[in-house]
Amino acid sequence: MAPDSQSTIHGMFERQAVLRPDVVAVRHRGHAVTYGALATRARGWAGHLRDTGVRPGDLVGIQLDRSVDMVAAMLGVLMAGAGYVPLDPAYPPEHVAFMAADAGLATIICEPAAVASSRFVPVPASAAQVAYVLYTSGSTGQPKGVPMTHANAVDMLTWATGVFGDDLLVVLASTSICFDCSILEIFGPLTYGGTTVLVDSVMDLSAEPSGLGVRLVHSVPSVITELLRTDRLPQTVRTAIVGGEALWAGLVEQIYARSSIERLVNLYGPTEFTSYATMAIVEAQSVGDRGSPPIGLPVANTRIHLLDSAGNAVAHDEPGEMFIAGAGLAHGYLGRPGLTAERFVPEPGGGSPGERMYCTGDLGAWGADGNLYFFGRIDDQVKVRGVRIEPTEVEHALLGHPAVREAVVGTVGSQPGSIELVAYIVSDVDEIVAVDALRIFLRERVPSPLVPAHYVFLRQLPRLPNGKIDRRRLPAPGPAEVACASGTPPRSQLEGLLAQLWAEAAGIEEVDVHADLFALGGHSLPALRVRVRASEVLGVDLPLRIFFEQHTVADLAAEIDRLTAGQVAQVTPHLDPVKRGELSATQLEILKRAERDDGGLVLPLVVRLTGNLSLAALRWATAMVVQRHEILRSVVSTPPRLAVATPPELILIDGQADFVDLIARPWDVRLEPPVRLFVARLGEDDHVFGVVLHAIAADAWTVETVSLQILELYAAAIGGRPVPTVRTVQYAEWAAERAARRDSPAGKEQRRHWEEMLAEAPVLTLPGDVRRAAPGPAHLHIFWLGEATVRGLIGLAREESATPYMAAVTAFAAALHATTGQPETMIGCPTSGRLRPELTTVVGPCMDALALRCDASGEPTFRELLRRVRSTSLAAYANDAVPFVEMASGFPQHPNRHPVFQTSVVLQQRPSLLDPSYSAELMGRQDIGGIQLSGVLDEPPMTALDIELAFFERDGDWEGVLTCRSDVLAAEEVQAFAQTLSDLASAAADAPDSPIKRA
Repeated sequence: MAPDSQSTIHGMFERQAVLRPDVVAVRHRGHAVTYGALATRARGWAGHLRDTGVRPGDLVGIQLDRSVDMVAAMLGVLMAGAGYVPLDPAYPPEHVAFMAADAGLATIICEPAAVASSRFVPVPASAAQVAYVLYTSGSTGQPKGVPMTHANAVDMLTWATGVFGDDLLVVLASTSICFDCSILEIFGPLTYGGTTVLVDSVMDLSAEPSGLGVRLVHSVPSVITELLRTDRLPQTVRTAIVGGEALWAGLVEQIYARSSIERLVNLYGPTEFTSYATMAIVEAQSVGDRGSPPIGLPVANTRIHLLDSAGNAVAHDEPGEMFIAGAGLAHGYLGRPGLTAERFVPEPGGGSPGERMYCTGDLGAWGADGNLYFFGRIDDQVKVRGVRIEPTEVEHALLGHPAVREAVVGTVGSQPGSIELVAYIVSDVDEIVAVDALRIFLRERVPSPLVPAHYVFLRQLPRLPNGKIDRRRLPAPGPAEVACASGTPPRSQLEGLLAQLWAEAAGIEEVDVHADLFALGGHSLPALRVRVRASEVLGVDLPLRIFFEQHTVADLAAEIDRLTAGQVAQVTPHLDPVKRGELSATQLEILKRAERDDGGLVLPLVVRLTGNLSLAALRWATAMVVQRHEILRSVVSTPPRLAVATPPELILIDGQADFVDLIARPWDVRLEPPVRLFVARLGEDDHVFGVVLHAIAADAWTVETVSLQILELYAAAIGGRPVPTVRTVQYAEWAAERAARRDSPAGKEQRRHWEEMLAEAPVLTLPGDVRRAAPGPAHLHIFWLGEATVRGLIGLAREESATPYMAAVTAFAAALHATTGQPETMIGCPTSGRLRPELTTVVGPCMDALALRCDASGEPTFRELLRRVRSTSLAAYANDAVPFVEMASGFPQHPNRHPVFQTSVVLQQRPSLLDPSYSAELMGRQDIGGIQLSGVLDEPPMTALDIELAFFERDGDWEGVLTCRSDVLAAEEVQAFAQTLSDLASAAADAPDSPIKRA
């Protein structure tokens, strides 16, 4: 029984093959194949597939390079009664494996074959059969298959015939068959009796003689722009179809002014609706009543609904989410009933009973001219400083600048308050447009929050195979890509190096060589990083003080030239190879503590996973991370040294009580590797995942590193994304380099500095010292320093060439002095031990501390105390080669008191993942393949110090978190101390030259 010639794709093609057997059907790289020859090849494929066991309703993968055989295979699969699933040969093997398994492919066509048509027997076909399945990416992180029936495709092709007519006689086919517009490009002409001109890329069109008479091209607006710019659009083209990106007015004018195109068609529609749902024929000089071209009106057999978040129809000129119903609608997602039910919902009051509509996630509005206008993705909306922003609005404004050819707007930053807009720009002029000029241009057209903070100039925008912008490949803003703002660019190699290092360390886009570095966001940590990196690259040990004394790149470069007499070596930093196994000084100290008592040496991070968890992917991710960091698969042998052991595996347990017991279980690091990884099953889609580390192989930084790497690898496995290979510095290498610095002549000199500075170090005396006992649950108190106070403290710090952290230490030292009356206090300054970028992923106990001896004697003003804190801080930073754990071990040990300092201060942009409230906040925003994460552990705060103060930057304010030993300070005393600190900081911001008052 022959297929109905009007109800299936291949039936429509075979009708043309009968009517026009000698007409050229496909051209590719100089080869021309007629309808008769193409039909013969297709029937050969159909017979071959049937012989190999393919049956009607099966799905067959097609993984062929673009060729006539690819088209023949597509038709052959359809003639065999099956549906095809395109697999790009460039896809990673893991991605192809996922799609093959997900679709349940009967077979995959990987290479052309000599197939005969004699075995072909026509197969009964139905319009309801699946013709093809296209995979799309989505917010779940997993590709999802969209099965489309012959009826869906035939409806679209019939509509296209009526709209485009003879322009279908020669059509350019440049889009990968993995994308939906390839259906029109390939089957549009083949079901009309026209010719498909198959090219590998749209940019190959100019290589074909006179474009082979192409009459219709279909691409995204930015690719059309490139064709115009490079003069590659043949003069034979009469119709250009654009879609997939927002069309802008300037391009409309260019198309009609610089080409032979007579008709520009703007199409809109998702894969889930056979590609096209609306159409607008955009005329020259007519861009609609909203300043941008419309996407038009629904195509034949299509209905559009604009609804608000409650599912109600919006007013005629108000934006709403676009819902699409009609003949082009897919039945849902392959093998995903839950997602299908979520995105394909009942259609209210339209069509036949039981009709459904697709939730596009796109925003649109009806204009006064009766056309539909596209406003972007709902999930593309971003909030910047509390203002909800549509990036497309900023893009349209940028495209109004005469020198801007293409523009994409994205964001950087992930924390509330740190999110900023980034404009990616391709310019029409040879020179880079001045950033200030663009800012001024935008401020005249959009509200201030919509003006991007960063501008990245690119030669071209990264694209996916279908021509759409690949946003994942847009580079982060940095000094190499961003145009120099008004000011002085680097004038020498040294200034260029320093400017680049400062920009990287401080996270800013560009550094003017005369700009105040601390006003641009310089803190202690960036200064330390720049000093380390500059010393390595230049081959000299640069004194830290110059990075605080010299406020500009120009002055810093001049000072380095003076110190080195202009002679600096160009060397590449490296880490010496080491003999594995030796324990570091920190590990030896932890081992002593472990042998005495296991308390305080376990670092757990436990998160709840809600959703369809893949244990196989999680097991692979944990194994990869353990393999990446050798310290995680080591035990302590006798005599003490690290020895490689059997790698720990992911433990599967049932119930919450079991994982609590696992965390609390005693830990013998001589027998068990220093990491426990577990998954506890609480329900079908409810699990708890835990990473528990022993301090001999970890610090708080390590817990974050290991946990986030596992989650990233899990997401990569679920999403079918390749895993980047990275150079991982091992802890043994880090420790060997640290030991070499300690044992160097400079390190020995630094040890003498600490011995002198710590001689007769003061001991903090607090009201509760009489009841001091073993550390237990601590008091936690949160307070705030307002924006005005913070601004005053930072301003004062800049005046004194100090950093915000030094101002925070000064406020804390003032509060200690006001509370206790003691003239001197020792304050701990925690350090990560990972200053260089390549060390940020080192797993192990790298964190250390410096001791700041703060002198508040003689009733100093806050400014004077800040100067003293700055001086002692610079001295500490300049003498950081000696691990402080070694210095502390030389002091008299007290069972319930730190031997050197009893307090510490940190200033951070965010809390640690080990902070339960922050981990819950962060994890709640994570998307790892459709799994929702939330915090689990909410243990009482603990501290070994008397007082720990952490400041966190929060949108201009500082959130202060005091953690105090409950046996030393009562809860009301902690609150009183916080109030004293707040009052002193506020007074210092207003009157820094007034003496510090006692509480």
